[in-house]
Amino acid sequence: MSSSRRREVRVDGAVGVRHGGRARRLTALALALCALGLAAVALGAVAPAAPALAALVPLALALAVGVGAALAWRVDRAPGVLELTEAGVALERDGARQEIPWSSVARWRMHPRGEAEEVVFEGMDGDAYVAVLATEDQSAEVLAAARGAEARRTLVVTLCPAVRTWRENALVLSAVLAAVGMNTELDAAGSARLGLVTTLAALAAMGWLLRLRDVARVAVGTDGVAIARGGSLRFVPYRAMADVDWDEFGVLIRLTDGAVVALPLVSPQGLRDARDATVARLLARRDALHDRVRAELGRWRAGVAAEDPAGGVLLDRHGRSLPVWRAGLRELVSTAGAGYRRVAMDREEVARIVEDPRAPVERRVAAALALAPGDDPCLRARVRAALDACALEPVRVAIDRAACGELDEATLDTALSAAGERGI
Repeated sequence: MSSSRRREVRVDGAVGVRHGGRARRLTALALALCALGLAAVALGAVAPAAPALAALVPLALALAVGVGAALAWRVDRAPGVLELTEAGVALERDGARQEIPWSSVARWRMHPRGEAEEVVFEGMDGDAYVAVLATEDQSAEVLAAARGAEARRTLVVTLCPAVRTWRENALVLSAVLAAVGMNTELDAAGSARLGLVTTLAALAAMGWLLRLRDVARVAVGTDGVAIARGGSLRFVPYRAMADVDWDEFGVLIRLTDGAVVALPLVSPQGLRDARDATVARLLARRDALHDRVRAELGRWRAGVAAEDPAGGVLLDRHGRSLPVWRAGLRELVSTAGAGYRRVAMDREEVARIVEDPRAPVERRVAAALALAPGDDPCLRARVRAALDACALEPVRVAIDRAACGELDEATLDTALSAAGERGI
């Protein structure tokens, strides 16, 4: 599938990658090590017998990790190619090619760089592709292609971080002081190895506690709303929603069972302290999120997406192994040997199932798998648009791999479990 994707925009010039995800992780580690070192210094001030090594080691490690974070933030620009395709943003440099699908682009922006402009496409993991646009024509083409893709894909919004309570902050501080105290005592007793193990265990506990403030992202697609925070993922399908509302802090999704899912975009303290321009920007994001969820919910209820054809059941797996299922699906849409004795489905009918967010996930994946051998660029574009509109990442990955003919059992099982269809 990837070999025949239509190229929309190609930029030849200075391109680069900024490893923002790696930089953020290294920065967090450096801050934790620095806090550990400062706590050791404070302990040494009240307990002169404490060895100086207890403070020097974490501070030296913090400095080294901080340098690594700074290097990860730096963009190393070199001659290469940036392409904006139907699938996403691709960067090719030094013979290596990397790609971010549109569904994984968190944000993009253009800003002046000398006499030219620079465009930055940032992925969900924090990594970003950067390219210098030397001419006004290049800037206009990139702007048009990025805006068109943004209108087609899933809406992704970053929520305000969960604020830790004083009890949680006290737990973090206690972990630091306990680690420094135990490390000092063990070093004095000659148990350097055990002291190192204690320090690493304390850092792991600190990392777990700091995850309480992980930033969450909400994705709104044609299938529902997915909320990712840290390593957890919650999916709210439209069939479970009763209404969508908003308050001064964000969007509220009221479920049919009476529960409320809050999507806060600003904290009460942030609303009090932020500048007027910042508040206006956050309220605009709140309105955009509210309007998108309400519009998608209305479309889902009205059945704007194509109804599942009667022949859709022919795509179901019915306990078949993956190779047998794949072969049966391809035969189902094949025109070879067609006749009145042979059951078959029209490829257009199958494409409508991929696009239908109301259809079961297994059936949508099966439809993409059935269309995988085809060479119709229109059908490929429709499948790509359908998966880019999915809010649930595992489902998006499963449809993508099925469309490329690379579906495996683990990917399918993950998608069904995430959508709550495993065992149905």
